[in-house]
Amino acid sequence: MTVVVQDNGSLHTSRLVQQQWPRWQEQGLFIFFLPPYCSER
Repeated sequence: MTVVVQDNGSLHTSRLVQQQWPRWQEQGLFIFFLPPYCSER
């Protein structure tokens, strides 16, 4: 199992990338995202 933690940049959440998520999960690669950053809190 491999876990990748990414920010919410548009490159990481694009439709093209989202289409690959199921395939990657079948191969044991899981993508998780950091919560959005809010500098006011």
